[in-house]
Amino acid sequence: MIGRVKLKNFTCHEETEIAFPEGLTIFIGRNGSGKSSIIDAITYALYGGHSRGRNQNIVRRGAANGMVELEFYHGGSRYHVVRSFDSSGNLQTAVLRRDDALIVAGEKKKEATVSKAIEEILGLSYDRMRAAVIIQQGELDRIISADPKGLKELFDDLMGLTKMEEAYQNMLEVLKDFEGRIIREVGRSPREIDKVEEEIKQLEDKINSAEQEATALRNELDMLKREKERVEDRLKELKRAKGVREDINRGLLELRNQLAEKARKLQDVSRKGSECLEKIGLKDEVKRRLERIEELDAVIQGLRDQISSLKAKRDEAERRLREIEERLAGVDVSSLRARTLEEIKLDARRKAEKLRDDAIELGKDLALRARGDLRHDTLLRQQVDQDLEDVVETVSEAYSSALATHLITLAMEADKIREKLEKMDFELRSLNKNLETAIEEKDRLSKLDGVDISYLHKDIERALKELEGMGGEDAAKRAKALLEEVEQRLNLLDKAIRGEAELDERLIEGLDGLLGDEGRELTSKLRRQIGELRAMRFDPKELEELESKEKELIDRISRLETKLQTLEEKMSQDRGEVERLRRVKDVLVKAKEFYDLMEKVRNELYHRDGKVLKSLRTWILGRLSDHARRYLDLLDVRIDDVRIEEENRRILFKCFVRGREVDKDMLSGGEKVALALAIRLAIGDVLGAQRLGFFILDEPTIHLDSENRRRLAELFTSLSRAVRQVIVITHDEEVFEGVEAKILKFERGQSPDSPTIIQELS
Repeated sequence: MIGRVKLKNFTCHEETEIAFPEGLTIFIGRNGSGKSSIIDAITYALYGGHSRGRNQNIVRRGAANGMVELEFYHGGSRYHVVRSFDSSGNLQTAVLRRDDALIVAGEKKKEATVSKAIEEILGLSYDRMRAAVIIQQGELDRIISADPKGLKELFDDLMGLTKMEEAYQNMLEVLKDFEGRIIREVGRSPREIDKVEEEIKQLEDKINSAEQEATALRNELDMLKREKERVEDRLKELKRAKGVREDINRGLLELRNQLAEKARKLQDVSRKGSECLEKIGLKDEVKRRLERIEELDAVIQGLRDQISSLKAKRDEAERRLREIEERLAGVDVSSLRARTLEEIKLDARRKAEKLRDDAIELGKDLALRARGDLRHDTLLRQQVDQDLEDVVETVSEAYSSALATHLITLAMEADKIREKLEKMDFELRSLNKNLETAIEEKDRLSKLDGVDISYLHKDIERALKELEGMGGEDAAKRAKALLEEVEQRLNLLDKAIRGEAELDERLIEGLDGLLGDEGRELTSKLRRQIGELRAMRFDPKELEELESKEKELIDRISRLETKLQTLEEKMSQDRGEVERLRRVKDVLVKAKEFYDLMEKVRNELYHRDGKVLKSLRTWILGRLSDHARRYLDLLDVRIDDVRIEEENRRILFKCFVRGREVDKDMLSGGEKVALALAIRLAIGDVLGAQRLGFFILDEPTIHLDSENRRRLAELFTSLSRAVRQVIVITHDEEVFEGVEAKILKFERGQSPDSPTIIQELS
């Protein structure tokens, strides 16, 4: 319900404020007095829309700005909306409050706006409100000529079926969410039941096939296990026989070891006898060599004594030669030439006498000089010095002459020593050669076949004693013959142990005599075991074949058991998967039932063309028809019936005159207005006004005759009792005389700029 509206510089209103009571309110006045501006102000405040074309047309001439303020009540709340504009009609502010609390401000795109908030609050857009509860001038009869498809959309919106469409879409989201939860829970969509059933069938077929394969495997395993038992039984017998055979082998091996020990002893005797005989055969040769070695030892010792004596003499001669060579070192003996000592003696006497005379003369000169008599003594002094040097030289010559004589003597002695050394060296070489020859002969005689002759001599003496201990040469020969027999028996035993010879008592015949008491018990046991083995029919080849067959059977059984186990595990997994899929199927069946039910509810309850909404529309259209018919009954027109029906997703208005349907184009202008007014009132009554609490009509009396105008006043009075608030704008003042209503009269001055003045008449 509208509480009040305030206009400032809006069209022809300078500053107007109107409070709207409940009941009927009448705006009267001449055309252009500003009555319809109140409706434009209301729609502008709510939606920013009006019937005046451009926004510039809503600004009062000469005004710098303007404002519309609207207060209305809806759903138990009071709403207050304000829009202001500039001199060009451009919106400056838009504010919506609920119970004085700000809800939204502004009208910018891609943001929350006042217009959208109003649409959500009232549940009607600007166009739907104009069609349902605000019937502006010239719009009254447009509804009956509107496009039938467009009318259906209008009626759906007015009936709130748009919300049902939203619910229809929301229901789809609910179904998707439900489907998603089912998918998250069981991994499948309710629409996949057939696929799950097919998977269950495929798995069951697979399990049946696997069961058949498993049965075949079990039968084959049973057969192989029975074969394995038969092979194992025979293997036990053969292994027992093999044990006896191994015991025989151990006995034969022990017998062989005893025989081998006997052979080793015989080998020792035979070998030692042969060695002794061989060594004794060298006795004469060893004796001859020993005698010759004694002779050579005496010759070698004599030669070594001569060599030693000659070397001592040679060493002494070499020592004397080294002394002489050291004395003669650096002296060229061949260049020495000396006067005889007599000649040197005479020459020395003469030079000494001359030194004496010259010295006396020098003494005299020195005495005269002491008295102060200067003389030339320098030459005398030099002469005395020269005489002294001559005497010294002569003495030196005498010494050199004696030394040269001695050195020449030494050189001659050295030559003699060298000749002597050459002779000694020749003699030494001859002695050494004889010594070397004697030593070589001794060395050659000292070894016989690489063995020292003295060792052989001792070895021969030991061999004689050992051979004597053996019983002589005949005993050694008998041991050798017995050894050959033992080695032949050992060879036979080795073949029997390796399985290359047949086990027979003949293998051990005569061994008692060779081994004595030590082997008698063993040979007796072996004879008994060989007989037992022959009774068992032991065949090593059969044992080997059966062991190989047993291994093959074990391998085949193991592979088949593994295959069967894998198959059974897979069947178990498949059975588990079948059980899981069956549980999934149970869930999906229930979910599908619920999903189908919800989808049915969605399609039949919420879909525009569903059964429920279609029935609802039929029922509402029936009510609209009833209300329109009732309003027509209040008017004096030929139309006695009107029906509003839906056909092929279209809304059709059908009118009847005297029970016969007539085309609306055949109606008069007044009848069309009456029909349109009845339909409009029915729409407002049933679909819009009851919900919003108000109904506005602008100039509804056009084209009506005086009787219908009078009846229209009664109709509005009746309508105001059903709708809390009815506002009628008209210039037919006389129509509403005496009507119980609030009447406001609108007047303007003669000037175009004169503001509207409102006067309340009752």
